[in-house]
Amino acid sequence: MKVTHVLFAVGLTGVLGLWRTPWGPLIVIPASIGSIAPDLDLGSHHRMFLHNIFIIFMLIVSSWFTMVYSDLELSLLLLGFITGWISHIVLDSLTLKGVALLYPVSRRFYGFKKCRSGSLLCNGLLSLVSIVMIIYGVKSFIP
Repeated sequence: MKVTHVLFAVGLTGVLGLWRTPWGPLIVIPASIGSIAPDLDLGSHHRMFLHNIFIIFMLIVSSWFTMVYSDLELSLLLLGFITGWISHIVLDSLTLKGVALLYPVSRRFYGFKKCRSGSLLCNGLLSLVSIVMIIYGVKSFIP
């Protein structure tokens, strides 16, 4: 569920202290976009093409190159985007299907496989955890 993905990414940016960067709480915008971007592969090879460690590696490398050769602030935006992307993959790994972490090397799906996609109970619990993380982030951001 997209709402759960966005809430979790926003909470994660707060817990990781990304709200204390020059972008402040605006870092949640790229994190929110990153949290739903992996589902662009819904049409084909869902949870394979955009849900693997190779895509994450390419995103991290692009962020590093941006930081070294261009702009630290742009790199921070990419870090927010990557945080959202990784949080999406972690949440999808909780589903019964899991994710193809090693695609295209392997088509095997890995994960914790604890709940069904769209489960109200699972999404409710994850949303509650996300709200707690957001509250923690807000408390740590405000002096």
